[in-house]
Amino acid sequence: MRQEDHPDHHGPHDGPENDVPDLIWQRAVDAWVSGPGSGPGDVALADVLSVHGPVMNGGLLHAVTDACSAEEVDAAERGFRWLGLDGAAEALAETRRAARAAGADPAALEVQADAAYHRAVPDDAALEQALRARYAASPESFAPVDEEAPGRSRRLRRLFRRRG
Repeated sequence: MRQEDHPDHHGPHDGPENDVPDLIWQRAVDAWVSGPGSGPGDVALADVLSVHGPVMNGGLLHAVTDACSAEEVDAAERGFRWLGLDGAAEALAETRRAARAAGADPAALEVQADAAYHRAVPDDAALEQALRARYAASPESFAPVDEEAPGRSRRLRRLFRRRG
């Protein structure tokens, strides 16, 4: 079997085996099973990803009104701000405010909300870029990576990317 055909082989956008930000991302994707890492950066990223998935699957309005709890949305707002993605944090906050307003047109709000979110976070690469920038600026904000079982996390990351 060629290396690139191996199920745990990184694709062209994944980086090398020992790429610490990639391992941090993998840990955050896996946080629903094992909990996030203990650093503030780990928590911020896991909080962001817990809302980003529902946004990518059902839209921002659905994520903030149905799929995620108020606590999850609050945590994601903080996480987006921590990662420097203030536009995404504001999209969450504004969508929640607008959804609560009497007389809001859900169809129009959905279009506005999705457009605002996708301007701030057009794809997973924007989140990854924000993670890499924060890691470069403050690596101590992330718990040390555990390279014991990266294969399972990589498979989860590929699944997450396919959903988005």
